[in-house]
Amino acid sequence: MDKTSRSPILKFIRVVRRESWLGNLSDRDLLQRFLGTRDETAFEALLRRHGAMVLDVCRGVLGNEPDAEDAVQATFLVLARKAHSIRKATSLASWLHGVAYRTALKARANRARCHKHEDRAGRERPALATPDDVTWREFRQVLHEELSALPERYRAPLVLCYLEGRALDEAAGQLRLPKVR
Repeated sequence: MDKTSRSPILKFIRVVRRESWLGNLSDRDLLQRFLGTRDETAFEALLRRHGAMVLDVCRGVLGNEPDAEDAVQATFLVLARKAHSIRKATSLASWLHGVAYRTALKARANRARCHKHEDRAGRERPALATPDDVTWREFRQVLHEELSALPERYRAPLVLCYLEGRALDEAAGQLRLPKVR
């Protein structure tokens, strides 16, 4: 084996080159690459593409950064384990929204159960947030609750456009819907 094939710089360049073209692939293509060859860079591209939206959902439900980060990790673990069961890969963002919302709800219920036990033990509760924070948190919680209740065909474009910031034409193309005029 020659020195160039073991060079860390050349390895880095190969990874960057591979990742740059992965960014141009659709969610469906990335998911197929991950399922077919367990391609970690394809999974990482999905994480980069949808991670901010998933974190926002978890923050909205939990209102606590460490718990939200744990819920994000759990959401992407579900993706890694259940990627084969996704029927509409073009609606991956919507699928992730649903998983993130349910995961965050479970985390919130677990946290409430823990606080209940802590209260019984006589421990102090953390200080309450300011009224403005509570109002915004409640709004986000209701938003994600309502989005999760929508059928997939309505939820998918809303998630792509309003939570991930995609243009209408881009979202329509990804969902294989007619272009918006």
